[in-house]
Amino acid sequence: MNRELPIMDKCNMKTTIPQHSTELYLIRHGETTLSGGGQYIGSSEIPLSENGRQQAQQLAEKLKDIYFDVCYCSPMERCRETAQFLAAPHKLDLIPVAALREIDYGDWEGLTLQEMEVTAPEIFQAWKYDPGKTRAPKGESGEDVLTRIQPAFETMLSKHPGQRILLVAHRTVNRIWLCHLLGQPVSSYRKAVGQDFTALNIIEYTERDGKAGYSISLMNDTGHLR
Repeated sequence: MNRELPIMDKCNMKTTIPQHSTELYLIRHGETTLSGGGQYIGSSEIPLSENGRQQAQQLAEKLKDIYFDVCYCSPMERCRETAQFLAAPHKLDLIPVAALREIDYGDWEGLTLQEMEVTAPEIFQAWKYDPGKTRAPKGESGEDVLTRIQPAFETMLSKHPGQRILLVAHRTVNRIWLCHLLGQPVSSYRKAVGQDFTALNIIEYTERDGKAGYSISLMNDTGHLR
């Protein structure tokens, strides 16, 4: 797989897509009603906050004049709600993809770091050191997430040659996928890749002679937020 390092100082919003290429606008959902409390929220259903809705509206305004062929999203409420704002100007229906749901923190769902450490101190230390291989109790590891999301991303991209895709997913899902494209180990996803609320990432996928290539032209862009 070909990989190119990201160019983060500009947004390559082309009006046309090269033949045999697919352009993916990968977005994180907006702020939720539990953001800022230090709790780790993965598999729980949490709605957007009012600020999160404003963030989604601001990104929708930025992207309104770009043509999109299709809009995918995680089936979780915070992603569906964000995607509705983005898809509305383009009159696109949402296509939920179950495999793109957020990481499952298991017994640690909704806890702070301090609370996690109290419940399972040895697992917590291993998880802090290597979140790629270490699972939260009854939860998923980073490598579990990559195994789950990789076929979904690859299927989606190969289905839309020459098209532009909108996709709204989650912080950890996006970080792990971007780490994978950059050739970084899954264990580094927290340090290697940032994903702020409604962050925009642009990825170009090409397939020639059965070989897939990826080029990242934008990562974690939040220039639309005011």
